[in-house]
Amino acid sequence: MNLQHLRYFVELAQTQHYTRTAEHLCITQPSLSHAMAQLEDELGVPLFEKNGRGVTLTAFGKQFLLCAQPVSYTHLTLPTT
Repeated sequence: MNLQHLRYFVELAQTQHYTRTAEHLCITQPSLSHAMAQLEDELGVPLFEKNGRGVTLTAFGKQFLLCAQPVSYTHLTLPTT
């Protein structure tokens, strides 16, 4: 797990749409899908359920979001040295 994957997860959880999230993050949709698959594999639980072209958080995803949001926010606001 890395901070980039956490950032991607938080963004996808908020938009609930892979293509829009990838565009916002300036990455390809397959890269986002791969990152989320790696995160789910590492955690051993599904974080999203697909519904049409969008996604919704699973119960595990909702709990993980509570932990990931502060970490993601802190990472984005840290000063660089």
